[in-house]
Amino acid sequence: MEPDVAVDLFQHAIKNGVKYSIYTGDDDATTQAHIRDKVPYKVEKHSDTVHTKRSLVSKLYSLRSSQKFPGCSTLSVKVIGYLGKCFGYCIAQNKNNPQSLKTAIQNIVPHAFGKHQNCNDMWCHYKQNPENYKHNELPFGNDLHGDELEKALTTIFNEYSTDVVVKKLAPAANSQRNESLNNSVGSKNPKIRFYGGSESNSFRIACGISQKTIAKVMCAKL
Repeated sequence: MEPDVAVDLFQHAIKNGVKYSIYTGDDDATTQAHIRDKVPYKVEKHSDTVHTKRSLVSKLYSLRSSQKFPGCSTLSVKVIGYLGKCFGYCIAQNKNNPQSLKTAIQNIVPHAFGKHQNCNDMWCHYKQNPENYKHNELPFGNDLHGDELEKALTTIFNEYSTDVVVKKLAPAANSQRNESLNNSVGSKNPKIRFYGGSESNSFRIACGISQKTIAKVMCAKL
């Protein structure tokens, strides 16, 4: 359904003399394939940073539940949260610079394991005070340890630092406005009930859009 809707939006725009050269979304290969095959001009894809970070964190939780690392640091919820936050910092601080973003993402794991040779002073303060440096959000401020854990984490983060991935991540785009509108409409027209064939369907959607519009106007007045 989602790929068909995306294609329909692009095709409808063309009929009204508009071309969208970029779209932002999660890394759904099906949607990308449909747009590439059915939209009669080139469309550039930007990755949704929120979805990408969520994907990374999900893989870290899967690693936590599927593997044990004897003699290594514990891949706790706090550690996963820290690694996810570092990933978010990298994207925000290297906007529109794919090469710098690639380097920053590849340095997250070494940084967490106390290897600061390539750290950026913008978010790592080790070089300012090497003897007393502690991580703000890792357990007890200590470096992570353990070769097997480091290797497993590096494998995951390498998936997010390829040239293809960082090029789509570098614009630091997100689709949160769309998600917010979807939530507003969903509160009036919930997916758990079928209103598509009822007379109230159009009114429910209009109500959700009106709610969002009113909220936007009120925020603009503040």
